Amino acid sequence: MIDPKTVWSSSQLPTLPTVAVRLLEMSKNPDIEIQEIVNCIKADPAISAKILKATNSSYFGFRSEVTSLERAVPLLGATVVTSLALSFSLVDAAMSKGELVKHYQEYWMQSVVQATAANILGELCVGGLECEYFLCGLLCDIGRLATLKTMPDQYREVINECAETKEPLHVVEQRRFGFDHVEIGAKLAEFWKLAPVIQDVIRYHHADIEHINAVRSLPHFEIIRVGAVASAIGDYYVSPAKGESLQRIRALWSQVCDRDESEVEQLLVRVCERVKTAANLFSASASLLCTASELTAEANEQLAQLAMREHLANTQAMERQRETEKQNAELTSKNEELQMQAVYDGLTAVYNRKYFDETLAKEVHRSARTATPIGLIFADADHFKQINDTHGHRAGDAILKAIAQRLTSSVRDADTVARYGGEEFVVIVSQPSEHGLQRLAERIRSLIESPPIEFEGITIPVTVSLGAVIALPNRELGDLVTRLLESDDEAMYEAKRN
Repeated sequence: MIDPKTVWSSSQLPTLPTVAVRLLEMSKNPDIEIQEIVNCIKADPAISAKILKATNSSYFGFRSEVTSLERAVPLLGATVVTSLALSFSLVDAAMSKGELVKHYQEYWMQSVVQATAANILGELCVGGLECEYFLCGLLCDIGRLATLKTMPDQYREVINECAETKEPLHVVEQRRFGFDHVEIGAKLAEFWKLAPVIQDVIRYHHADIEHINAVRSLPHFEIIRVGAVASAIGDYYVSPAKGESLQRIRALWSQVCDRDESEVEQLLVRVCERVKTAANLFSASASLLCTASELTAEANEQLAQLAMREHLANTQAMERQRETEKQNAELTSKNEELQMQAVYDGLTAVYNRKYFDETLAKEVHRSARTATPIGLIFADADHFKQINDTHGHRAGDAILKAIAQRLTSSVRDADTVARYGGEEFVVIVSQPSEHGLQRLAERIRSLIESPPIEFEGITIPVTVSLGAVIALPNRELGDLVTRLLESDDEAMYEAKRN
């Protein structure tokens, strides 16, 4: 990134001759006398001669020859004369030799195209002063000239990148420098004390449509939107970004100028017809302009490429979206799997020992707080080692899964079934009565016993021994959890011994 102050503070910034500066000051005074303007112009013989030559050119089309400034200035008007003087000053600033001559020529040719386009657009605007529009179009890209003069080597790289990528100049400038010629131009216009309307035209000529429409309340909005369209026309004729420029012209014409988009082609033809005359008047190289057919062909080719790139970008975005959704789904599935592993037994799909321990502690505290009973049932598969030895571990796993399923189906939703370890299971019973706990234990025993469990065509009789305890915790819990587990375990083994 480059500090834009290096451009503003450079000694290489283009300067205006005294006559141009004085004429700009005079243009702000509506009561200025014509003779004062004439006298000011005469102070610079070179500008005087160029203005007389311009007056007699086909661009203005006066029938009889004009031989004096005293006649030329009233015929042209103060604003036109000021525009001409400033234009001729900028011609001199834009003339260069050496490696950068082509870039200066392109800049100046684009400025002339923009000025011509703005002049034509001014004719179409209600109450517009065409000459004022001409001047604004001419100065739109003054920041480009300033940047080219103050940092030529870096700017040449930007121009070359634009030629390669077909992107608008200000986009590449922002990417490379962190600022663009719009910012530089607005600062230079402020430094030159140009009229506020010119400063705003420079400030908004590359703005997006939303920002331009947002300043409709400004008294000089008409000329701001003309400057934006003229700038896009200049890009269309001279810059490499012809396709994107044509899109912008159409969008500005319909959405900002509130005109029919079908008029754009006629407008471009009109500009093309007049710009050659203007090019001769302001020493611009018209050879840089393509023919209308070449322009259309190149713009359409670029538009097709833009459409393809946009389609590819959308396709890639959709693919990225699908990949993201897939990754999110996989992550969600993985999280669910990890959560399952954290609380469920991998073989039997009932809760695991860790979850049981945490839940039992919480239920004991809840029972103490609400003064409600809590019940616990231990179930141990009888002769399980013998089943494993006789039928194999796969059969043993099938038996454990079946016991877990029958246990789960025999209890309420409020109760908790967990695998305690090995062939032992445990049920936390919420708010039981003593008789209710007995009936539940008997239901579990009976459900597991009958019918016998089938495994690969073999009928395996399975029974369980159960122990059950019930408690009504008080506020002083002490080692109640431990005593519950020990009591239940002892009751279960007593059942097994009997």
